[in-house]
Amino acid sequence: MAKDIEINSPIVHNVPATASTAANTEANRVLTLFKVAREMYSLRVYLDPAQLSSLDLNKGITLYYDRFNLSAGKYFVIIGLKLDARLSLVDLTLFG
Repeated sequence: MAKDIEINSPIVHNVPATASTAANTEANRVLTLFKVAREMYSLRVYLDPAQLSSLDLNKGITLYYDRFNLSAGKYFVIIGLKLDARLSLVDLTLFG
């Protein structure tokens, strides 16, 4: 049910052979970005104060969970972070 993605990227070169190589390189770069399945998870966890201070947006973490095929762990980037230091509670939004 995914929609087709159309990307327009201007590639300007004086030599046609170089333009073709640059276009192929760009196509491979974009394919690498989109060919991997990505997921987003929201979770609430209790952490000790030392762990709370180490969290930050755009920081990478590995999530281990017995469900959702994550028992071996998967790398995610923190894209949302809401701290409650009083309760040692954090709401995380992860993407990866």
